[in-house]
Amino acid sequence: MNIKKPKKAKLNKTVKPKSKAPMSADKVRRPRVKAKKQFNPMPLIFVAILIIGGLVAYGPIMKFINESNKPKKVEVVKKVEKPVEKKKVVKKEAPKVVVKEVKKIVVPKIEAPKEVLFKGELKHFTFNEVVEKRCISCHGKEGEKVEGKFDFKKLLASGSLNPRAWKIIYDEIDKGNMPPEEEEALPVEEKEILLAEIKKLSANVVIDNKTRALTPNEIENTLVDLFNVDSNIYNPFTKLHQSYSHTEFYTKQENIITPYYLNDLYTSLEDAVKSYVSLRTSTKPLNLKVSLPGQVHRVIQKGNSSELRWEFQGLMNPVAFENRDDKSGKGRKEDGPQTNTDETLEKFSLPAGTYIFSFTGEAQNMDPDKYNEKKYGKALIEAFKRVIPKEGYSLPIDFFIVPPGQADAFGKTQQITTVDVSSKGKKRYEVKFTLNRRAALSYRMGTKFLWDGEVAKIIAQHRTKNADRKAQEEVLEKEIKSPNYPFAKIHMSNFKIKGPLNVKVNDYSLKDDEKLNDRAIGQKFKNLHEDAAIRNNTVYSYIFSKLKQSKMDEEESFRIAMISFFLSPDFLTVGNNKKDKQAYARYVSYAFHKSHPSKDFLNYFEEAQKTRNADKLADWLVNHSNFERFLKNFTYQWLQMEEILAATPEESKFGLFHAKNFFEAYQREASQFFLHLFAKNLPAKEIVTANYSIINEDLKGFYENGGGSYNYRSRTIEKESYDIQPGTFKKHTFKDNEHGGLLTMGAFLTATGNGVDGLPIKRSTWILENLLDSPLPPPPDEIDLTNFESKHSADLKTKLESHSNNPSCYSCHKRIDPFAVIMDKFDTMGGINRKHSRDAVLINSTKIKNVSDLKQYIGSQEDVLARSFTKKLLEFTLGRQLYIQDDPKLNAVIEENRESGYKLKNLLSSILKHFYL
Repeated sequence: MNIKKPKKAKLNKTVKPKSKAPMSADKVRRPRVKAKKQFNPMPLIFVAILIIGGLVAYGPIMKFINESNKPKKVEVVKKVEKPVEKKKVVKKEAPKVVVKEVKKIVVPKIEAPKEVLFKGELKHFTFNEVVEKRCISCHGKEGEKVEGKFDFKKLLASGSLNPRAWKIIYDEIDKGNMPPEEEEALPVEEKEILLAEIKKLSANVVIDNKTRALTPNEIENTLVDLFNVDSNIYNPFTKLHQSYSHTEFYTKQENIITPYYLNDLYTSLEDAVKSYVSLRTSTKPLNLKVSLPGQVHRVIQKGNSSELRWEFQGLMNPVAFENRDDKSGKGRKEDGPQTNTDETLEKFSLPAGTYIFSFTGEAQNMDPDKYNEKKYGKALIEAFKRVIPKEGYSLPIDFFIVPPGQADAFGKTQQITTVDVSSKGKKRYEVKFTLNRRAALSYRMGTKFLWDGEVAKIIAQHRTKNADRKAQEEVLEKEIKSPNYPFAKIHMSNFKIKGPLNVKVNDYSLKDDEKLNDRAIGQKFKNLHEDAAIRNNTVYSYIFSKLKQSKMDEEESFRIAMISFFLSPDFLTVGNNKKDKQAYARYVSYAFHKSHPSKDFLNYFEEAQKTRNADKLADWLVNHSNFERFLKNFTYQWLQMEEILAATPEESKFGLFHAKNFFEAYQREASQFFLHLFAKNLPAKEIVTANYSIINEDLKGFYENGGGSYNYRSRTIEKESYDIQPGTFKKHTFKDNEHGGLLTMGAFLTATGNGVDGLPIKRSTWILENLLDSPLPPPPDEIDLTNFESKHSADLKTKLESHSNNPSCYSCHKRIDPFAVIMDKFDTMGGINRKHSRDAVLINSTKIKNVSDLKQYIGSQEDVLARSFTKKLLEFTLGRQLYIQDDPKLNAVIEENRESGYKLKNLLSSILKHFYL
């Protein structure tokens, strides 16, 4: 039946549009399903309910969570609050975190730049070591031809006897043909040392029977010993040093004897011989009239008395003598040649001997309160109160032995004593002194007084506001020069002198009763030859005889003949010919004692030659007083102290150097330090590692205060304070290791400065060449220093960095720069350079933070340091460079002393054994 169908269609009328045709059953069902899913509101309603519920319930839920967690937090806090547990947590955890962070962050930033810029690379090797390593392997077999295979060992043994063969080898190495291409190329340092040594060999150097000239020091010492000269106050040989270069040892300089040098030597010898030999030495007391000549305003003569009124700029007043028994010049011959020094010598000097000078003296006008204030003014009274001793009972007079004016330009002053002249009446005073040569006696006021111009100025200012020069000169003439001087002064009268007493005449001086005949002169020259260890030569007696026949004065003839002896080649040269025993002993004596051989030296040396045991000889040499001369000469030339005179520290900035005479103080410190090392037989490493030195109080204060006050005007110091007293130098140990030893000595540091700034590169170069046996080649000609020198304001590290970037410079600067940075700590005179870098450097992977570390590093290179120092001693004593022929002996010296730590006296003994016996 179809009755149900219309009902279904009726239900669908609301969904379908009326205008559309009826659809099939399948098509009608699909749209109905899709419409139910898209428009079903239940899922949306459910989600909305959840969101609304969550929002409503969020507060209670979070409150519940917080409440549930709150008890747990309270329990944790209570546990942490326990004192013991809280400290444990902090101590264990906090430090670990900090340490890790410092290692990771700080260290790379500080260390990395130093390693790149100042990483020192030092290698120590000798010519033989390079040959053994690089040459013997190919050229050690037997062979005849130099061009092909040849026996290098035999060539080494021949030394310089094959200059042509060495020249060929030099050219091959220089061109890069040796070693061949298939072999490893020579490093720059090894190539340099090979070429340097082969160049010496190719010059056909012969080291046997070597002759050298005596140095000025050796000439001076010889005359000092022969004539008993006091070289502290007299040295006529200083000018001879000007002919020598200060860049190497005097003993190594050849061709030094030139006409110019001989002329200076003659002048020096003439002065020395005349002072000690040619003028007769009086053994009888002299009958002398003594006077004090007036000296402008300082000394006023009043009949037979004199008044000393003030000291002016350190000037001295001479004491004059007149021989009452020889008023007409008795004893002098006018027909013979005379020197222009005779008159001055006779008037102002005394012959050798002991004397007593006496006078009557009284200090007058010692109370400034009694000066006429109305006439002279209160200002003058106050000025005198400042300079008169507080007690007011006496005034001092200083007495000196001095050169006799212009007659002796080579002498120095020597203070005898100070006499305090009392103001309590006239008294008799005596001054006793001894002369070992002709010299003069002088004196001066021993306290700084107002000088005449200053007194006149104060008085003129008191009397008139316009105290011009005319007013001052009027006061000067009428009142200051007046015989009735109203201010403090010393009145002196009744001068007498006794002497000479206890005269000691050297063997070459002329006694009063001694005749100058040919026989007597012949004996004197025979003695002179024997004392000087020279074969007797009668030519000098002949010279005397001929000069005498020409009607020359006898004394003058003897003097010229003696000067001829000291100008002869026999005296001026020494040679190492062992076959001539007398000449060879003289050669060794000059090498180690810097003077002619004494009888004791000859005995010790002969015994050492027979036994081949040098220990006893070395011990005697070191403990002899002449060894100090050796070390004084050695250290002065080794440290190149002549450079200090060429560039003296600027007085306006470094006045202390001049005021305290540090030039002489530095010299004595250096020689006394090495004398201590030799005498105590200390190891070579203490040359640099020592924390002590031998110094006086002035140097002690200077070093310990880091230089102290430099701006110290020398004119504020009394002249006598310039004199360096040997007895004041003592061993002083510094509290830190930053001072002490060679590297911190003022002598070394000032010689490596320019008078204004320290020169750290120069210091570094010296250390490498003299202590570490690592000589540097000369800098390339094409190096431009403009960039380096123009950066005046830049610190040393910046300047070194800009210079070392040049590839031509780096090979040397990798050795120079680390030492230079550390040695920049000191200024031009040895004080502290406040602007120096305090950063550390690396030398062969060793971290060097300061001077103390540097000293320890160099001291740790014991073999190298000992070898380098031994080479310098040998060059100084032998008077020549060391060659490859010397290496076997040098190696033996080092080997013998390795186990004992290279003690200096033992090294000297080994040097004597292998090179001199």
